[in-house]
Amino acid sequence: MKRISICLLFFLFGFPYQQGYSQQAYDTSYVNELNAKSRALIPKGEYLKADSFARQAQAVAEQIKFQKGIFYANTNLGVLYWYQ
Repeated sequence: MKRISICLLFFLFGFPYQQGYSQQAYDTSYVNELNAKSRALIPKGEYLKADSFARQAQAVAEQIKFQKGIFYANTNLGVLYWYQ
């Protein structure tokens, strides 16, 4: 019975994040993903893309008050400036 009611809820209200990330759906995993992309691009020398991802991660992390995300975004920006 529990399975049926849970399936019915997902059917009626949809699965979370099924349409991708919208402005209301920002969460910590999105910030972590942006920080990971930034961190991966720095050693490759793609500084503009890395900077863009880090700044976007910083902005979203500040918006949702995700302190760890803010820290890693700022760390990525610092490493980025050091590499340049």
